[in-house]
Amino acid sequence: MPDYKNFKKRREEGFTLLEIMIVLIIIGVLAALAIPIYVHNVEQSYKQEAYMTLTVVRESQLRYHTGHNAYSSAYSLMDYDPTDTTLDPPGMVRHFDYAAPTAAAATWSVVATRNASGRGAGVPAYTVTIDQTGAITSSY
Repeated sequence: MPDYKNFKKRREEGFTLLEIMIVLIIIGVLAALAIPIYVHNVEQSYKQEAYMTLTVVRESQLRYHTGHNAYSSAYSLMDYDPTDTTLDPPGMVRHFDYAAPTAAAATWSVVATRNASGRGAGVPAYTVTIDQTGAITSSY
């Protein structure tokens, strides 16, 4: 006759391998779902840097246009230069590189390209663009 008291005592001592494997599978599924969502949200927050900077560039272009009746094709002619890092606080990390403005008689645009700073392996180098109408477009 089997000894049921010893069997029950041994069963209460810990987890079985099957229980541990089920928990690990659940954790793996949750991580597989959560990590891409987290990376997307982080990139969305970094994109706000480009939005704010490009908005300031637009305002600077409008001020330049008011005084010169044309748009500037160089930051050095404007009162704001997003490529100048001397005014950045110590330790600030820029997540975008800003190209020089492309200007014609009545139009202009500026492109911000996501640099490699803090960018994960699965995140492409996307761009954010603003034009004279204030329309901001993104390739991400």
